Amino acid sequence: MRRNGTGARPLIAAVLVLCGWAASAFAQQQGDATRREFSDADQQAIYEAQEQFDGCTEQAAVASLQDDVDVRRVLGNAVQHCAGTLDELNRSLVASGLDPGLLYGVIRGIKSHTIQRLLPQLMAARAQLQSAGSAQP
Repeated sequence: MRRNGTGARPLIAAVLVLCGWAASAFAQQQGDATRREFSDADQQAIYEAQEQFDGCTEQAAVASLQDDVDVRRVLGNAVQHCAGTLDELNRSLVASGLDPGLLYGVIRGIKSHTIQRLLPQLMAARAQLQSAGSAQP
């Protein structure tokens, strides 16, 4: 007689579902006690930091574009140069009680948005610089 173990599968599935539900309920209970939602002031601070970071990164990248032919390196250096804005935002919002994991995602999103916006612009500007340099005698 051959056993295929199919009788244990529903039991294992039920146990896994119950464990997941219990862990979710526990996390929800713990989270409610220690986390808070974004306030209007938090959202305004995030918006202002994003604008400041975006402007700083663009200025730093454009300023160093003539010194380096690798646009990705130029943009990476500009992001590092301006990261203090986002670090300060993170510190202030964590101190006010927001979840650091949530803020990590917000800050990563700000960086990603800025890079995605600036990379094509910098590539076009770099191409213009190269074509202008090769067109002059």
